[in-house]
This record gives sequence, structure tokens and C-alpha cells, in this order.
Amino acid sequence: MNVGQISSKFRLSRPSISHHLKVLKDAGVVRSEKSGQEIFY
Repeated sequence: MNVGQISSKFRLSRPSISHHLKVLKDAGVVRSEKSGQEIFY
């Protein structure tokens, strides 16, 4: 899922989702994969 898809599921802003995903990624809880300009988690 990309940030837009996640934010629509949780009804939170994209910047908020991006911030929390970065924290989780830095902690090793989630991983990401870039495809073009989008990042999928």
C-alpha cells in the first residue's frame, strides 16, 4: 500500500501517515519498496 491508500483507510493526513511510517521503518517494524515515484509499505 502507498501513503495515499493507507491515509484513506485510517482517515489521517498523508503527512501524518508518512511521519509514522518513517518511525516504524527506522525501528525495523515495516519495510518499504520504491516503484517510480511511489513508495509502497
